[in-house]
Amino acid sequence: MTVSELVEVFSVHRRTIYNWLNRFEEGGIERLMDQPGRGNKPIAIPEPLFQELKQRAKAVGISKAYREMDQHLEFMASFDTIRRRLKSGN
Repeated sequence: MTVSELVEVFSVHRRTIYNWLNRFEEGGIERLMDQPGRGNKPIAIPEPLFQELKQRAKAVGISKAYREMDQHLEFMASFDTIRRRLKSGN
């Protein structure tokens, strides 16, 4: 297969295909496997805090709920992280 065909099949950028080919040449199929420790680690929000924030967000909105809680706690997650988690329901 050509690089152009692989781009179509995998729906990725050409550079990604070349990166994969280089990794394969360096170490075979093992080098293509995901490595442990890669990527962002999930931020743990204690469940009781999350439930309280969720209830407050329903009452006054996400922004205001976050600001109110941020005043009382040293928040361990950014507003965007909290907003994504509230919207996903997880």
